[in-house]
Amino acid sequence: MASILVVEDESAMNDLIRAELEAEGHVVRQALDGHSLVFFPEGTFTADSGIRPFQLGAFKAAVAAGVPIIPVSLAGTRRFLREGTYLPRPTRVTITLSRPIYPHMASTRASGSESSDWHELIRLRDQTREAIARHVDEPVL
Repeated sequence: MASILVVEDESAMNDLIRAELEAEGHVVRQALDGHSLVFFPEGTFTADSGIRPFQLGAFKAAVAAGVPIIPVSLAGTRRFLREGTYLPRPTRVTITLSRPIYPHMASTRASGSESSDWHELIRLRDQTREAIARHVDEPVL
């Protein structure tokens, strides 16, 4: 189900954009301050099997802060919380931590271009997805 935001007042749109940029800056500051951040990059959980496309926020923050992504695979969660239920079921869930994936800061900072940052966050996203997929028995969608 998709939602549509209709903004008729341009100043309201500017306020929404400003708020989003402030929140993004807060995440980057937290990472720069050494805080560990946890993201669920699919942005949702469904009963249907498969690794969904990843949202880019975590990867954008990692590139901006120059911090690594540590892929965490969760296998068995669909059996834990089945469709149409609100209570978890006893089952085995396997959590696998993969090796950190570091942003290539030398290449992105040397060029100083947003294009380099974009390519780097896409690389981080793709490598993270591959690392997670190795440890779960689900298709990559």
